[in-house]
Amino acid sequence: YQPLRSYLVFDFKEDHLFMPVFLSILLFIKKDKFKFVWPLVFLSFLIKENASIYTALIGLWIFLESRFRKYNGIFIFLISCIVFYFINNYTLNSITSPSFTTYSFPSVRTNPFSLAAP
Repeated sequence: YQPLRSYLVFDFKEDHLFMPVFLSILLFIKKDKFKFVWPLVFLSFLIKENASIYTALIGLWIFLESRFRKYNGIFIFLISCIVFYFINNYTLNSITSPSFTTYSFPSVRTNPFSLAAP
């Protein structure tokens, strides 16, 4: 099957685009230049579907570590949670069918905290 052979030869995935953006976010946070952090956060949402998990943790880290930038941390965390909810409940469900998924979490749609329960 020719498309599969071409895919195996040329290894180009979205992970290769996401890592420089993620590291740039960390760099600009350490330099305290948040005017560059916000566009990179939104760019990361466009590159990878699970980038909101990483940016939510970055927002939580900013909130806990920073004395003066707590609002940036809170807003990054909240926006990342909203994007994660939207992508997982609407976007991915509309483009995937049950026959292509290996495992699904049906209770996440009703209660996102059900994954944390034992």
